[in-house]
Amino acid sequence: MRISEETIRRIKYVANIEEVVGDFVSLKRKGSGANLWACCPFHNEKSPSFSVNPAKGIYKCFGCGKAGDSVGFVMEIEGLSYPEALRYLANKYNIEVEEDRFDPEQLAQRSQREAILIALNFAKNFYQTTLHEHETGRGLGLAYFKERGFTEASVATFELGFSLPEWHGLEQAAVQKGYSPEVLEKAGLLVTKADDAPGAPTKRYDRFRGRVMFPIHDLAGKVIGFGARTMKSGEQPKYLNSPETEVYHKSEGQKRHPASRQCLPGRGLHRRDRHAPGRGGQCGGLVGHVAHRGADPARPAVY
Repeated sequence: MRISEETIRRIKYVANIEEVVGDFVSLKRKGSGANLWACCPFHNEKSPSFSVNPAKGIYKCFGCGKAGDSVGFVMEIEGLSYPEALRYLANKYNIEVEEDRFDPEQLAQRSQREAILIALNFAKNFYQTTLHEHETGRGLGLAYFKERGFTEASVATFELGFSLPEWHGLEQAAVQKGYSPEVLEKAGLLVTKADDAPGAPTKRYDRFRGRVMFPIHDLAGKVIGFGARTMKSGEQPKYLNSPETEVYHKSEGQKRHPASRQCLPGRGLHRRDRHAPGRGGQCGGLVGHVAHRGADPARPAVY
């Protein structure tokens, strides 16, 4: 059974982000500002870059890029699944959990969609960590972003990342965390090809390798796919999108960035890279990406 939508809405409405985060870190206000600040609980730092906005009910670390609402915070800090985090908060706020009943086919369909979204979120976090903590990520990915006018805040806000030039980097990390290769493939993160030789094993490898990564979000802010630009001169395709999946449809790509209508394009950039969406009206330079959808260069997907 699945937690009912009404219960989920009630939990998210009642769960106070300041209280939830305050159970784990000591939050302080800077002057008369609306946000509360602390050193991030997800990475080591000396100066506070972890911000909580009680009015919006969200948190954001401008150091490591982790962000979300009360449910997302509990998932991240306690290592819980989405349903487990909801039950955690329901228990904290004494909310009765009501559950929906589904027939097996409905349950399987919902479970697969949720599994794909969870895998995509893992990939987003993996690419972010690689960008900030791996030598190659910093040397290639961050250098590219800085050259193109990104600020650290822009990189963090739009959850940008980097994929190492390795065939199995994401796959190995995800499988170690319990993600199945089948779900990763359905999420568009892995490519599977059968060898023509009789009896030869099927080849499976990471779709995105050696590229700066731009998450594609739905209107709720969930990662549904990726766009990527190669860092290798002359490599084709230069721009690579996630394939069509159960959660990502390229025909809807242009309306699937929750912040794409809030900022003006960046300046002095190649037209295919020049797109600057922003959340809350804060752009800070180039924070998006334009890539060709499929083989038709006249129909760009913007994210």
